[in-house]
Amino acid sequence: MIALCISLLSGACGKTDTISQDNIDVNDTTKPADPSSTASITGRIYPVSVVNTTSISATNTQSQTIYNARPDANGYFKIRNLPAGPYQVSFTTDPAYGPPDPHSLTLLKGQSTDLGIIEFTSGAAMNTASISGIVHPVSAVQSIFAVLTSDNSAGYQAELDPLSGAFSIKKLPAGDYRISMSKSIGYLSDVDVPFTVTVKRDQSLNVGRINFFADSDPQSPNYISYEFDGTTHLRKTSVGSKYNSPDLHMFNTSSYNSITIPSGPKKPEPVIMHSLEILLDEVNGPGTYICKGASKSQVRLSMRTVFSRYAPLLTWSSAGSGGSATITITTIDPEKRTMSGYFSAEIVPESSTATGNKTVSNGVFSKLKY
Repeated sequence: MIALCISLLSGACGKTDTISQDNIDVNDTTKPADPSSTASITGRIYPVSVVNTTSISATNTQSQTIYNARPDANGYFKIRNLPAGPYQVSFTTDPAYGPPDPHSLTLLKGQSTDLGIIEFTSGAAMNTASISGIVHPVSAVQSIFAVLTSDNSAGYQAELDPLSGAFSIKKLPAGDYRISMSKSIGYLSDVDVPFTVTVKRDQSLNVGRINFFADSDPQSPNYISYEFDGTTHLRKTSVGSKYNSPDLHMFNTSSYNSITIPSGPKKPEPVIMHSLEILLDEVNGPGTYICKGASKSQVRLSMRTVFSRYAPLLTWSSAGSGGSATITITTIDPEKRTMSGYFSAEIVPESSTATGNKTVSNGVFSKLKY
């Protein structure tokens, strides 16, 4: 009888690994705490086929402390002994399933919050996002594609309305996408293409209107235009800028793809026939910048008068004695990474082969990408 009582008492007071309804975190390794001073988060994972590969994390967004849990065989989980405060609860599982969005909540002392059923989806059920927009004019674009950046083989072609220019790409899984457009010859866009967007599950993302301009349109973006020696030079290809505040470098280049070498066939060696550079070293925003006798801030023009790589390169610059330049930056758009403005310069010979002072007038740079 005495031995039996001892056995019963030992069984009642000993540690058990059995999961109870009050403690359904199968991996709870935290020390017992006073329930009135800590909080807990509960819920249930569905379907049960994912419970073996699912983990739950509650991150205290103030302390950045992470509390982990795993569901039991029926999908129930409980994260116990949580200090009061703000939390973000996230879920991970088999990559074949789409995890639900994280839950944000604030816990009070002694509070137990039930998240309810946390449902994971798989296969086509995850493809619930979409991307849409408008291209104008529609004749400027032949096709539009969205490629999942995490899987270059996952490409989706847009439906493009040939009348309105509206396009849409539907039934997309959540993720980051690179949007590319096959442009018709002779068109430039007012945004960088390709560009990257992010969509979440069930999200319909509208990227807005994307405008295209014909090369002959003076309102087209990303161009430099100016007058030199009585000729207007308009450059929309081989133009650009580099802006790493406060240093700015704008440039355009007229080049050819091949030249004839006297001793051999044509080779893809460009011959620079005409180029213009604007360099400024103290640009911190829009304004007028006057350059005179400064090598770091100047307007430089280079050209060859003979179509041959052996012809001398003639250069003029505003940095020389008697030279000057005025550059006015009217706008800098940090979101689109473009800048616009106008300029003029009096340039003097820089190379020994250049002769005579020159004038660069009516200079304009419009939505120049940097």
